Parts: sequence; structure tokens; C-alpha cells
Amino acid sequence: MASTNNHSDSACRLMHHLAYTYLAHHRAEKAVVLLQAIEALGQADGRVLALLALAQRKAKQPQQALLTLDRITPDTVDAPLATAVHLIRAQALQALGRSDDAYQAMQKYIAGRQRLPATSYKEAL
Repeated sequence: MASTNNHSDSACRLMHHLAYTYLAHHRAEKAVVLLQAIEALGQADGRVLALLALAQRKAKQPQQALLTLDRITPDTVDAPLATAVHLIRAQALQALGRSDDAYQAMQKYIAGRQRLPATSYKEAL
């Protein structure tokens, strides 16, 4: 049984790295599929969900991105990732034409960035 879990963990790590690579090369739709597979395997933590939301936003699925972000519980992510979540949320809200809500999310992102050492949201993911 432990061997099966090790293979599953290794497969999920590989899919996570591939998804990140797909995002870096403007293939968000492919990243979404891989990250949803990780989720289906029950291996999606806050970091995977945040990357999934980013991929969904880039794949022009902003409403789905917001639903994914809503599943991230604040106590399960570190400060840099929580800050990145605000930025992804702002971008998804703006894509939906919800400018006032996007502004509020961006204000939370800016406030979070001011409390962090110099890191980027890409490093958080």
C-alpha cells in the first residue's frame, strides 16, 4: 500500500511540475487538466488549488477560478501564497467585469505584498 502512495505522490509532483511548465509556455488549458487530475486523486493542497485557479483564469475561465479560490482555506496556506490568491482573485474579478470587487482584492494583494519580503507571486506558487 505504501508503494502505491509513493507512486501517486510522485505522479502528482510530476503533474504539478508539468502544469507549471505548461503555464509558463502559455498552455493554460493543458495545465488545468493536469491540476484537475491532481485534485481528483485527492492530492490538491492550497498551492495546487491556487495554481489551478491561475490556470483557469489564464484559460479564460474566471468564474471557475473564483470557485476554486473559494475552496482555499486561509489557515492552510502561507503568507506569500495567501497574497498571491488575492492577486489571482483580482484578475478573475476584473475578467468578469467586476471592477469594484477587483479593486478591493487588489488592495488586499498590495497590503499583503507590503508585509512580505521581496518575493513574487510566481515564487509562491
